[in-house]
Amino acid sequence: MHWAHDMLQPGVACVLDVETTGLGPADRVIEVAAVDAYDGSVLIDTLVHPGANITIPAGATRVHGITNSMVADARPWSTVLPEVLAAVGGRTLLAYNSSFDRRMAVGHARSLGLDPGRLQSWQSWQCLMKRPFHVVGHYHPPPALRSAPCPRGRGRGPGPSPVLAGAAAAHPSCDAVLTGNRRGEPSGHNDVRRGRTGEGRCTCT
Repeated sequence: MHWAHDMLQPGVACVLDVETTGLGPADRVIEVAAVDAYDGSVLIDTLVHPGANITIPAGATRVHGITNSMVADARPWSTVLPEVLAAVGGRTLLAYNSSFDRRMAVGHARSLGLDPGRLQSWQSWQCLMKRPFHVVGHYHPPPALRSAPCPRGRGRGPGPSPVLAGAAAAHPSCDAVLTGNRRGEPSGHNDVRRGRTGEGRCTCT
C-alpha cells in the first residue's frame, strides 16, 4: 500500500513497456512506450526500426501485432533511445517482468555502441510482477486511458494499448485503493507478457 502510494505521486514513476523481435540476445526493440504513473499522460509511444537485415518473425507478430511493414519507416533505436531517457527523466521505471524490458533495451543499445544511461541500472527499475496489485472499490481510470485507441491502429481491437492498460491499472482514481494481489492485472497487457514469459511468471532475480 505505501509503496503503491509513493509510486503514484507526481513525477515519481512511469509504466514502461517494450515490444521486441523475440526473446534472445540478438533480438531488438521494435516499440517502446511509457506513461506517467500519476496521471496516465503518455511520455513516449513510438515504433522502432530493429536494424538492417533484422526482421520480425511471424511468431512475434502473433504476440504483439507488429509487422515488418509497420516498422519499415520507423526511426532507429539510436534516435529513439535519447528520447526515451529524456521522456522518463528520473522517474522509477515500472514494468511487468522488468528484467525483460531492461535486458532488451540495454542490449539493443549496447549492440549499437550506445550508452543506455539509467536504463542500465537495476535501481532504476521496479518489477510490477514482484509487487502485484488489484484495485479495491470502484476503479475509474482517467479519461485519457479509458478512451485511448491502440497506437497506430495496430489491429488489436478497441480500447487502450497494452502499455496504456497497464498504466490504467496502476492509477488509483476516485475511491480505488491499491493492495497486494495480482488478480487485478489488466488482461490486455498481461496477454502480451504471457506470450513472453510462459505463464506471466516474473523472471526478475
